[in-house]
Amino acid sequence: MTAAHLNQANFADYIVIGCYGLLMAMVGIYVMRFNRGAAEYFKGGNRIPWLVAGLSSFMAGFSAWTFTGAAGVAYKAGVAVIGLYIGNALSFLLGYFIFAARWRRTRITTVMEYLGARFNSTTHQTFSWSMVLFQIFTGGSTLYGLSLFISSACGFPISWTIGVSGALIMFYCVVGGLWAVVLTDFLQASILMPFCLVLVMASLAAVGGIGGLLHSLPPEMKTLHLTGEFGWIYLVCWTVMVSFGYNTSAMAQRYFSVEDESAA
Repeated sequence: MTAAHLNQANFADYIVIGCYGLLMAMVGIYVMRFNRGAAEYFKGGNRIPWLVAGLSSFMAGFSAWTFTGAAGVAYKAGVAVIGLYIGNALSFLLGYFIFAARWRRTRITTVMEYLGARFNSTTHQTFSWSMVLFQIFTGGSTLYGLSLFISSACGFPISWTIGVSGALIMFYCVVGGLWAVVLTDFLQASILMPFCLVLVMASLAAVGGIGGLLHSLPPEMKTLHLTGEFGWIYLVCWTVMVSFGYNTSAMAQRYFSVEDESAA
């Protein structure tokens, strides 16, 4: 079986992709009934279960890069790639012990509302428009990474993949509000986690278990070799950025959405 054949998606793959996209759109349409005002639209009326909000926060740290770019870093730098995910763990610990309850205690609807109340309208407007510009580039880079993955697997043009994916995401987010965001994240986690477990077990079985994996690794990949592109400076800066970055506006919205501070 050739590599080209392995990379070729079949009819069943296209059906799965189509059904998945349809499911995401249907979620947005279904939860539209929950949105009777700004509080429901932006923070789920404080009725989102903590498990759903928590998994949504967890999934916010995932992208196609996790399975493509990160895999490349692991192949190049070995166990040093684990260091890139230390910040993710710290971000949830900081959220649990420091930020979650405090964000929920504010009893506001959006982070921008907090900035206006805490400072002034100028700060509110400046930060709002800055975030719009920042999110355009962030969303664009995320869609590009996703489109590269889908295009290489299915043969779709990258530009068309970006357009269709972006339109689908925009549709269910605009129609369904935060309910649509957290429920689609929850569904994605329900699919992704079992898949990852199966992938890990199948991969270990293919190389002869953990012992076979460690035996086949080259010596330089068995140590925390932090030099060159992924050195200590890079690792420390990345960890600090992710630790605090994952507790800003995107995560705060999940903290707002639950019933009380203990749920947050």
